[in-house]
Amino acid sequence: MSVSLHVHPPLPAVVAEAGLVLLVEDEDFIADLMVLVLSRAGVPCRRARDGAEALRMVTENGAGISLAMVDLCLPDMVGDELCRQLRALHPGLPVLLTSGRDLERFQHALEEGGPTALLAKPYRPAELLRQVRAMLPVAA
Repeated sequence: MSVSLHVHPPLPAVVAEAGLVLLVEDEDFIADLMVLVLSRAGVPCRRARDGAEALRMVTENGAGISLAMVDLCLPDMVGDELCRQLRALHPGLPVLLTSGRDLERFQHALEEGGPTALLAKPYRPAELLRQVRAMLPVAA
């Protein structure tokens, strides 16, 4: 009996010097997968499980955070409200909203506060990296 393994090509690297990604995701499986994909692409990432933890992390490390990836459905607050509070602490912070629900209605409300993009669940690792690459500031 023969077993074949499907080998995926390596994921393209993202410039790590661009800064830290704050991942705000309450689902462990999804967060673990996202951290794995980002770390394999050379993107430093820290995870917050809810809005309160994300706000604490930005208060403590705001200058080092270059992008916030925020799930719209968090246990303690709605993601768009978290985005507003994050940007009050870190003006102009780029935000990548993720959700399996209707995202478009949130984009217009958040665009004025800084760069905002949407990533509908489910998504592929290559889609995630493409969005992250597009939103991270270019390192000098």
